[in-house]
Amino acid sequence: MGLTRVQKIKTSKGEVNIQIFGKGQRAFVLIHGNSSSSLSFSGMINEQVFLENYTSYCVDLPGHGNSGPLNKRDYNLELMADIVAEVITALSLQSFDLLGHSLGGHIALRATKIVNPQKLFLLQCSPGKDLGEVASYFQPLNQSQYLYVENPNISDVTSLFDALTNSKGPLDLLVQDFLKTDPKFRSSLGESLGNTLFSNEIDILKNLRKAGVQTFLVISSNDQFLKTEELGRHWSNSEMLNFFETKAVGHYAHFSDFSVWFQSFKNLMVKEV
Repeated sequence: MGLTRVQKIKTSKGEVNIQIFGKGQRAFVLIHGNSSSSLSFSGMINEQVFLENYTSYCVDLPGHGNSGPLNKRDYNLELMADIVAEVITALSLQSFDLLGHSLGGHIALRATKIVNPQKLFLLQCSPGKDLGEVASYFQPLNQSQYLYVENPNISDVTSLFDALTNSKGPLDLLVQDFLKTDPKFRSSLGESLGNTLFSNEIDILKNLRKAGVQTFLVISSNDQFLKTEELGRHWSNSEMLNFFETKAVGHYAHFSDFSVWFQSFKNLMVKEV
């Protein structure tokens, strides 16, 4: 395993856990999604091409993995993005690339209002000008309700990841991460999305383009959570980002359909090294 060290970063809202992999010259910061953890990236950042070319900093968001919890009112996209920006600043990286999966992509986008990556990768993430536009890219999936429930039972959690991965393989890590997450995070996230102003992510993308930050939207096929065909039609010819579709399957393709997903993503990253 390419884990070189674990680091705790002190932020204004408590300690955040970072797992660091590889010793390459390029810095790569990775942000996981809702009720997941840095471990969801373990396959990717243990691949030789990453270990040799990158030093990867995998962040456990507050209330996730081995990071401490927040007060319930603090679980919202804007504050989480501020904390991620604090972490990146504390790491004193000269330059870095930033990746966010799903909810982590929305957090990563907001963090760029404070920190400046060279490249931004959004995995299974649907940018929009407001919450309504973002929501329009989601499939009507019954199991998605559990992403906003404090304590669903284990069979409900398993059914969620069965749907989001389209996989018959072992999903133990995803389920364990979900059950380990601070339950208040899920209910608070749902409440905050309904009660707070949603940043215009299109404006953020425009500012990134003006700043010369290359942004990539990486979508896997047959995602039961996102309308991938609609995303492709909307973004494939956009001047604001580079649209890239892999042949892997599911919302967690970088984990559950890793071998197929990585063949495509590796080629994209090697080209960018």
